[in-house]
Amino acid sequence: AMLSRKMLPVVVIVAMLSLNALAGESKPPGPVIENIEPDAIPMPGGAAVTIRGTGFNKLDATKMKVTFGGKPAPTFEVISAEEIRAVAPKLETEGLKVVEVINPDGQSDKFEVFRYGDEPGIMPAIFRQFKAIWAFIRADRSHIIYPLLAMSILAVAWTVHCLLVVRQSQILPEGVRAALFRHITHNNLRAALNVCDRNECVLSRVVVAGLRKAGEGDAAIREAIQATGSREGARLQQKISYLSNIGTIAPMLGLLGTVWGMILAFQAHAGIAENFPQTTLLMAAVSTAMNTTAAGLIVGIPAMAFYFFLRGRPLQLMTELEVASEEAVHAFENRGKAK
Repeated sequence: AMLSRKMLPVVVIVAMLSLNALAGESKPPGPVIENIEPDAIPMPGGAAVTIRGTGFNKLDATKMKVTFGGKPAPTFEVISAEEIRAVAPKLETEGLKVVEVINPDGQSDKFEVFRYGDEPGIMPAIFRQFKAIWAFIRADRSHIIYPLLAMSILAVAWTVHCLLVVRQSQILPEGVRAALFRHITHNNLRAALNVCDRNECVLSRVVVAGLRKAGEGDAAIREAIQATGSREGARLQQKISYLSNIGTIAPMLGLLGTVWGMILAFQAHAGIAENFPQTTLLMAAVSTAMNTTAAGLIVGIPAMAFYFFLRGRPLQLMTELEVASEEAVHAFENRGKAK
């Protein structure tokens, strides 16, 4: 009995935590506005608009609110959990206005780039596109969209890096090539080293490896130049291969999101998640599956396209690097013999 009295507070706390967790789990997902058509109406309002998204409470639509610029819509109809048709109210001023959908439980979402008045300029249009992309990201319930977003940023940055690095001027500049071989042929190794120090490129690193072995004989010079040339060529190939890795992994992440969305869909269809509007959950799960699939392909396809586009550059430059390395070896072997 004494032990039971001591355990009673613990049991009460555990029960309260469990009830809170169940209450949190049973809360339906809030509304998410993905887009509004049209996204601009002429003054002074009164136009019919269609609001699309997820999580609109059709079961208790009479207690929902739809506002334009803080002013309630005179009429609106919740067609489904993904669509609302409303009439925009009259407002006194033109410009960008916030459209808000509020469910009966107080959960809401805002669309901040709906416009009253003339067609917006380019900057509002760009902002509207970013808003649509952000709504696309928020609609994902698997959170796989976030690593895909990070991979897309990495893919763009690395593509730009490869386009800037894998170039003739960064690997085998003609002026540097001619100056180096001229100095080496005339046995002016100090001048050749100065040229390498002033011009950082792949050829400079290959020649510096030979210069360091200048006192050990032609065989040591040849081995050092060939080894360094092979390493530099491998580095070029490795740079490009990262795009291939992104192009392979991104669709796989998208497929994982698809599977996760299908699991949620089957759970909703089976009624496992109680107290939820089943249609809303089902559509949200299918949306998650499709969104992650699309995002994975959007990231993966351009990454693979740029990989195949850039893959030929290192092969061509490696061939030219091998020729330049042989020329450097011959220049070292014939140094001091030029008249």
